[in-house]
Amino acid sequence: MKVKIIKEEKVFDHIFKIVSAELQHELYNGQMSEPVVRLNLDRGDAVAAVIFDMDRREAVFVRQFRYPVYSKQPSAAWLTEVIAGMAEEQETHEQAITREVMEELGYTISAPEKIASFFVSPGATSGRVILFYVEVTGHMKTGTGGGATGEGEDIQAVTYSLPALRAALDAGEFMDAKTVIGCNYLLRKFDC
Repeated sequence: MKVKIIKEEKVFDHIFKIVSAELQHELYNGQMSEPVVRLNLDRGDAVAAVIFDMDRREAVFVRQFRYPVYSKQPSAAWLTEVIAGMAEEQETHEQAITREVMEELGYTISAPEKIASFFVSPGATSGRVILFYVEVTGHMKTGTGGGATGEGEDIQAVTYSLPALRAALDAGEFMDAKTVIGCNYLLRKFDC
């Protein structure tokens, strides 16, 4: 299928970019659409990880304040989610998730297992989440975690046994897509 870009313009360029594009795209009938304007919020790729503590047989999550959630639903602003962060330009996704696990939980990891890659909101952003599965043990805990203080992070670790995780997921306690996807992966992996 064809796409014809008529004009692209960067309308915002700070922590993320917003690009406005006038374009035409091929329709299913083979004709080209009329010109339309579409916006793309380009914030780069995010990495996330479902963490499972093999010693304690628990899933490990983080809880932190999320302003965008607060602006929509204040009671849910301290969100429990899988660990996540943005991949820096010079990092591979594996390097980025390794850094994030250390910053947020204090674990030194190696060989994270990629389980999924998905677009967060494809009608609005080109941003993807690269989701990993990581197993940890007590001897891998080499840092304090808690987040990057220079970025204003204040992160608390939260653990769930697999039955408690199933109950929380079934009760709709997780409100974040990457976390719901990660929980389902973990529960399927352990047949729960």
